[in-house]
Amino acid sequence: MIFLDGAAFIDEAIRSVVAQGDAIAWELVLVDDGSTDASTAIARRWADSDGRIRYLEHDGHANLGTGASRNAGLDAAHGEYVGFLDCDDVWLPCALSHAMRVLAHHADADAVFGGAWRWHSWTDDPADRVLDDKMVLPDSMTHEVIEPPELFADIYLEPDAFRVPAICSTLIDRASLLRVGGFEDSFRNLYEDQVLYSKIALQLRAVVDPRPLALYRQHEASACHVAIDAGEWQWTGPSEPLRHYAEWLRTYIVDNVGSDAASLEVVRRNLDRSESPRSGLPTARPETFRRRLPEPVRRMARTVRDRVRPPVPPTTVVAHWSEQFLAPIAGPITGTTLVVVAPGAHRQWTDAPPAEVFAERTTRCSWSDAATASTTYDRVVVPFAVATTVATASLIAGVGRRVTADGAAFLLVPGPALDPARPDADVVVEMVRSALPHHRAAVESFGNAATVADLDAVATDLGPLIDRHDAAVPAVFGIAITPDRSRQ
Repeated sequence: MIFLDGAAFIDEAIRSVVAQGDAIAWELVLVDDGSTDASTAIARRWADSDGRIRYLEHDGHANLGTGASRNAGLDAAHGEYVGFLDCDDVWLPCALSHAMRVLAHHADADAVFGGAWRWHSWTDDPADRVLDDKMVLPDSMTHEVIEPPELFADIYLEPDAFRVPAICSTLIDRASLLRVGGFEDSFRNLYEDQVLYSKIALQLRAVVDPRPLALYRQHEASACHVAIDAGEWQWTGPSEPLRHYAEWLRTYIVDNVGSDAASLEVVRRNLDRSESPRSGLPTARPETFRRRLPEPVRRMARTVRDRVRPPVPPTTVVAHWSEQFLAPIAGPITGTTLVVVAPGAHRQWTDAPPAEVFAERTTRCSWSDAATASTTYDRVVVPFAVATTVATASLIAGVGRRVTADGAAFLLVPGPALDPARPDADVVVEMVRSALPHHRAAVESFGNAATVADLDAVATDLGPLIDRHDAAVPAVFGIAITPDRSRQ
């Protein structure tokens, strides 16, 4: 976490890291870029009170800019993976564990681009609440490893419409980032984050996971707004920071990616503002990147496709959450799978995961049969419809008898917002520790005040509201129970 005069928000940002809990070993490196306000004292106080938090500053308390400050934190970090949370942004409680499980599933990936909210509603003004929207991620397949440099074209799809994640929703293998040179010290205020995205896209393997678990605060004192007010930058069109980034990127591609023609064409067409817009058709893209049809043609094709496809049953709220929880982590454990089903359950994604997720060597049976059987499985899945009829403690204990010592279990259970008698996340973790001493639990919370009222509502009717997470309203807990290698 780099910061410069961030006293207004830094305490909240740090608390959101601490709220990640202890299911994953983490450290927080606070890098002071020459602050003159109370943020220095706040950061030092946190470092003095929590051994997992460290405070750093440049020699002489200097201000060296964002690129150099991120590199200082990167060099000082001890972890295998590194994430970046600016002092005005917030991680939701399960952001870290979710991203780590995405990477655990994709062992050959170097980084994960996660979802984030552009967060206007931090003001508590109802007028700002409606402005919250999800960041538009690269137009790539989700939950699949994307080989370089394909992601680069997906990020810079067209001029002034970049599909970049928020830096607070990016997690990357630290050794891989160091191998490609980390950040660039010459970027002091803007585009140092896009340096990171371009290096990942051009040289590393990445996974896109759209679940929004970070809050990217929108406010008038942000670096972007300050640059706009100073006349140094604008949201669209040419500017000196963009010119600097495009020039650096072109040189970087020539020096590090073998002068890849397709990547250089992306820069020329979508980033280079040194010349007036070109008329006529754009230069044909080399076959390194897949060809895209014009949007009107794609829209017409989707309309035709939707007419000829058989109707798909509407996805419910709880089904949507089930998919969000299971899709990124469907295959970290291979082998035999037990999916527990509720008798008579028919709702999509509540009786059992779809065949394409758990297709091989899968057994399906009711909880009454599963609880009394002696067969063990490499993976046990308990959907929400089952958990509503079984006490959480009994469910976890029963799962413990069915999962192998090196196996994993994935449960979707009701939270306290649906039933006050249900345990909270901390109690759930303790239940797992008691029932499965050689496993660990990562708990994700789903829900908000609007969705908790009707879990059978059609997910699409709620629009982006369905993905708005409120930790104070845990309607459903997703529980990932995986082997704890440190205890074995």
